[in-house]
Amino acid sequence: MATQLVRRLLWLPVVVWAVSTFTFFALRIVPGDV
Repeated sequence: MATQLVRRLLWLPVVVWAVSTFTFFALRIVPGDV
C-alpha cells in the first residue's frame, strides 16, 4: 500500500509537467497552422 501511495504521489507531478509542456508547445505550434 505504501509503495503504491508513494508511486502515485511521484506520478502526479510528472503528469502535470507533461500536460503543461504539451500545452505550451501546442499553443506555440497550432497558431502557426491556423
